[in-house]
Amino acid sequence: MVTLRFPLALVLGLILFIAAGGCGEPDRAQHRDYVAEQVCREAERCDNLGHGGLHDSYDDCIIEEQKRFNDIWPENRCGDGRMDADAVDRCLDRALDVACDGNWADWLSAADRCNADTVCTN
Repeated sequence: MVTLRFPLALVLGLILFIAAGGCGEPDRAQHRDYVAEQVCREAERCDNLGHGGLHDSYDDCIIEEQKRFNDIWPENRCGDGRMDADAVDRCLDRALDVACDGNWADWLSAADRCNADTVCTN
């Protein structure tokens, strides 16, 4: 039975991969979701969720971080493949620092690295 699950999972994964556009660059929503998920995982790892933490819960973190990055990276400026993947990675590095510590210097650095002028291209 196990041998049947792997090929079925492989086939389903391949279908989803093709349906999602194959090897193309991630779009704005994919970048947003990825960064939000990584920030929330890091906040959870650092025990920075819940009372007194970055967000009340992991689920709240995902929702609020997706909203924050929707605001930071508006569709009209960052949609249609107009995001620099390297700049998104640099933003993520700063955002992960905020997820654990969140001192004012980290917040300022993240704001600078994550704004649309830095991450989105023309």
